[in-house]
Amino acid sequence: YTLLRLPTMVSDKPAHRRRWIWIGLAFLSVVAIGTLLAAVQLWPSWELLQLSRRALALPFEKRAMSSFPPAMSLSLFFPRAFGSLARSSTVAFHRAYPHEIANYVGCLSPLLVVGCFRLRRLRAILLALILLVGAFFMLALGRYTPLFGWVTSLPILSLFRIPARFAVFANLAWCALAALGCDGWLRRRTKPKLSLVRDGGPPV
Repeated sequence: YTLLRLPTMVSDKPAHRRRWIWIGLAFLSVVAIGTLLAAVQLWPSWELLQLSRRALALPFEKRAMSSFPPAMSLSLFFPRAFGSLARSSTVAFHRAYPHEIANYVGCLSPLLVVGCFRLRRLRAILLALILLVGAFFMLALGRYTPLFGWVTSLPILSLFRIPARFAVFANLAWCALAALGCDGWLRRRTKPKLSLVRDGGPPV
């Protein structure tokens, strides 16, 4: 989200341009420091991975375990639509772990997302977030779409399984859309110079 917001801060004014450069450098430094701090765990994990059966890449059936069932899409907005996930026959039929496919983004979130289309000057950001939602949700479907098979046939990505976990990234992008949409609805009454909802909503 930070990378998506940076282009909107670009200006022809030298002072604004320098500010954008500093923000970009700060973001890159955060990524670099985070990688170095995580190296103490990432490096041993990579060494141990070479000794596991995942080193030869998992077969597709293993990688596609707990794909998010398309029939369960309604539970994203109404979590009790199929009753208890732990006892749902739909979950059992699709051989998925209930705790892996338990995703809920809120029954009112679609109404908030509609409001984001009022923010015409943020069309590029909105388009990018919509593409993120679509791409990661398609990956979360796993065995039910060819996209997961294509992506996980690539090096390193073939080591991962449980495609339903990709829904976490789709949910994050959806929350950003909902926050922007809330800002769009609020602008019907007032147009503040600095929108706290837009800048502070997604992190919250």
